[in-house]
Amino acid sequence: MKCLMTIGLLAVFLINNSFAQNSNDLCSNAILIDSIQNRQSVSIAFNSTTQSLIASCEDSSNVNWDLWYSFVMPFDGQIRLTGLSTVNKTSLYESCGGQELSCMAANGFIKGLIGGNTYLLRYGTASQFSGNNTLFIQAFRPPSNDECSAAIAIADISQKQNIQVDNRGASESLEIGCDPANQDNFDIWYRFDMPYDGNVKVSGSSGSHKLALFDACGGNEISCFSSTGFFLDLNANQTYFLRFASNSSSAGTSNLSLQAFAPPPNDSCSGAISLGDLSSPINLDLDNRGASESLNASCESSRFEYLDLWYEFEMPFDGNVKITGVFGVNRLTLYDGCGGNELACNTGLSFWQGLDSGQVYLIRYSSLRSQAINDQINILAAPTASNDECTNATFIDSLELGITISLDTRSASESLDASCETASEENLDLWYEFVMPFFGNIKITGVFGVNRLALFDACGGNELECSQSGAFFENLTSGQRYLLRYSAISQQSNFDQITLQAVPTGLNDECIDAFLIPDIDQEQIISLDTRAASESLDSSCETDTDENLDLWYRFTMPFDGLLKVSGVFGVNKLALFDSCGGNEVACFAGNGVFYNLSSGQVYFLRYATTRQMANVDDFFVQAFINLPHDLCENAIEIERPDSAQYILTDTREASQSLISSCEDSSFSQQDLWYRFSMPFDGKVFIRDGNNAHNFSLWDSCGGNEISCFSGFGEFSGLADSTEYWLRYASPFGNATLDSFEVEAVMSVGLGEGQEDFFKLYPNPADDMIIISWASQGFSEGLLTIYDSQGRKVWMSKKISLNPARIQKEIQLNGWKSGIYYLHLYTPDYIKTSIFIKKD
Repeated sequence: MKCLMTIGLLAVFLINNSFAQNSNDLCSNAILIDSIQNRQSVSIAFNSTTQSLIASCEDSSNVNWDLWYSFVMPFDGQIRLTGLSTVNKTSLYESCGGQELSCMAANGFIKGLIGGNTYLLRYGTASQFSGNNTLFIQAFRPPSNDECSAAIAIADISQKQNIQVDNRGASESLEIGCDPANQDNFDIWYRFDMPYDGNVKVSGSSGSHKLALFDACGGNEISCFSSTGFFLDLNANQTYFLRFASNSSSAGTSNLSLQAFAPPPNDSCSGAISLGDLSSPINLDLDNRGASESLNASCESSRFEYLDLWYEFEMPFDGNVKITGVFGVNRLTLYDGCGGNELACNTGLSFWQGLDSGQVYLIRYSSLRSQAINDQINILAAPTASNDECTNATFIDSLELGITISLDTRSASESLDASCETASEENLDLWYEFVMPFFGNIKITGVFGVNRLALFDACGGNELECSQSGAFFENLTSGQRYLLRYSAISQQSNFDQITLQAVPTGLNDECIDAFLIPDIDQEQIISLDTRAASESLDSSCETDTDENLDLWYRFTMPFDGLLKVSGVFGVNKLALFDSCGGNEVACFAGNGVFYNLSSGQVYFLRYATTRQMANVDDFFVQAFINLPHDLCENAIEIERPDSAQYILTDTREASQSLISSCEDSSFSQQDLWYRFSMPFDGKVFIRDGNNAHNFSLWDSCGGNEISCFSGFGEFSGLADSTEYWLRYASPFGNATLDSFEVEAVMSVGLGEGQEDFFKLYPNPADDMIIISWASQGFSEGLLTIYDSQGRKVWMSKKISLNPARIQKEIQLNGWKSGIYYLHLYTPDYIKTSIFIKKD
């Protein structure tokens, strides 16, 4: 019975403590928030909370849980509450049970509080929204410039002045047209003296801030805007009052800058500045921050004010004017006189055509108020090109030798639209003509950007082809006159230089005309020029959307074997066929090998490249006989593996039978096979191997790989009388005539203390290493040193090991710094040590 009572009391205790009532559930128990002149955070957590009252901004149909806090106002001013959502309500009271001073949802300010007074703050929320939250509270003193009469003076604004503003303690002194309606607009005031007639730019404010300018406190509002802007047409020596304002939710600190700008002398057309001679490029510095608007051009909106500057020039010749470097969406307008006709209006880069020699023109540069800026633009006039029309095409001669043409599309106008151009763009064109010196092709390179080239059979005749960024025109007729049109859109018109090369159609452009490659069993170099080719077919490794220009070669295979192709330029393609119009044997990009070719068979080799890559090239071909040990089943036997022997090999004649574990499967591996029977338990050493070649050991053909390494190394743990298969392989690009040394060595167990048999010091070494050893009964040995690439750099003669202790010095003068491997070989023992040669 006593035990049951204890359990019951414990349950009551746990329940009561799980829902412990907040200590500040009543106003009389309000928690003090101290030092609110600094930002304070208050953690809100509703436990067992009740409703003590209903505030004026709460829904009386809800149960509104509340918590109470108090604070002492440190000075006259206002407090800011943040961290609240719209479902939270804060209300302020002058005392417990006293008058409600404020009630609001979400974040906001409570104004008009008196320094030294204690206030009660109630935090309430509907019970269904109760949860943990953090409330932030801070008091702000009214700024000294809260009223216009106390405006802070800004010093000399002929120079840029930076001002830090903070309106969190401010009140609203007035409401103006660009203020948000029905909101408190916290404003602060500044004043400045205008140093001269002109404009003032204010920047650094955000879109939620409002800036208004007045001619006096309580006077006329001159202008009002949000964010960055200009106050225009201000008077010298006049004092102006600047009001910075934002609604309560945007109140905070900000950095403003103010600067005054005097009107430029060319603020009106009558004051236009002369640009001088435009036949050479002019870099023009301009600044319209002090300008006003003299008119609206056709490409401007009458709803906005555009600050403009004026320039004039006399056209030095009939031709065009191009203006570049224009900032953003600023405008350029061309007129034939002050108050005259508008000839063109552009946003940004401008290109004006057909201007008359000796005519005086006016340029108007303008931008929106907010985009007025110091800018630099480039202006150049270019005379109308003599070959601006097809009928005046410039003649090009000696195309078979290759010719470079300098041109300038800034001198051009548009005569027509070619098929590869967009009709909505203005495509400025120049014309050239040539007579084709032979049947063949023309390749044009060096074309700037996406400029176009179009070929026609006559002026006003048929378009034969149109391309961009270069061209390759095929199958042109000997003696035929052609017209070449070079064009650029007006924005990209500029000086350019292109190269044209005519090439006669290759005699081996078709399979039936394939050139014979003699003596294919010897390396042959093939020189060709794919610019002379056309496309006869697409092979399997090509993209049919490209035009693949091809040339053809044939050869008779002198034996069963393979054909190696090397030296191929870039990603050009090679395909092999068993006859013209017959079966494709294989196809690849770049260098490669055609395998399993039959003795006496005539093959046709196709070399191809895309139009863009067509050029002069050389490549190499050679046939190799199939080696009998190219397959594991035909492995050559190494008869005395216990006797060190060199094996001569040539992987250029090999194909790939498999990939071993130490090889990169992304490369073709050409391999050859050897086999041996182990004469005793022991190891097999591979020496003098090419570091780019690989050795792997297998327990049978198609069996398990025992080990694999590159260059040189050892296969250990081999068993007496067991047959093994050795695979020698190299990646296609490294296949070459080579040799390596192979030797089987019996395993010898070391006796006690035998680990000290061999010593090498100092390590690292400067100019000499010393090798010391005790004979341990071994009669003779051989020392060899290899570098980190596996290359043999030093070898001793056979040395006697009979003395009890032998020491040998090896000079390292002139050796490169790095890692070296020193091998000691004896009939019964091998030792490898690593040492470092220092700088």
